[in-house]
Amino acid sequence: FGIIRGSSTAEETHWYLASTYFNVGDMLLANYYYSLFVKNFPKSNRREEAMYMSAFSLYKASPRYTLDQTASLEAIQSFQSFVDMYPESARLAEANRLVDELLAKLERKMLNQAHLHYVRQEYRAAITTWETVLQDFPDTEKRFEIYFQIIKASFEFADLSIKQRKWERFSDVIDYYRTFADRLKGSPYESEAKSLMLKAEEQKALAPKPNDEDV
Repeated sequence: FGIIRGSSTAEETHWYLASTYFNVGDMLLANYYYSLFVKNFPKSNRREEAMYMSAFSLYKASPRYTLDQTASLEAIQSFQSFVDMYPESARLAEANRLVDELLAKLERKMLNQAHLHYVRQEYRAAITTWETVLQDFPDTEKRFEIYFQIIKASFEFADLSIKQRKWERFSDVIDYYRTFADRLKGSPYESEAKSLMLKAEEQKALAPKPNDEDV
């Protein structure tokens, strides 16, 4: 390949090499050579397509949501670079659609991780993961369920805690409820979330305050 660099056939050969790897399903090498094409042939009339195909190769390399999502993250970054470089491209709508699909996969992976933490009674990790989902995907369709799950996990964590930690942790339940109460209004979770908060208030009143001596 180094011999033909700079020759009259270099651009065509490079394009053929990248496309061959794509067609045989080696998406990581396809991404590499499409990216190299963008770098080596900045004035080519195929540069826009090569930049898109570089990102698309990473999209194709993205595995199912339960596996490592490095390729998905790199694909999103590559599509964003493409959109920034070619905001009037005919491929713009498709690029945005694929990014949305990748983001949905990342969200699903995080929700799955939160659920696994929850069923293993790793409540702090579950709550942290759900909070990260809300931060990274503020418009998620799962937001009402997540608000409730945070309150519920916090309540269960407090309920299973040793006596000396219950006052503090039931206080956390109440704080979470106050944070999410307005957002849960009208949702299927409103009534149960309030019920958990009232139970938390009752349990907090029975628990020793942090500085109280054990009886």
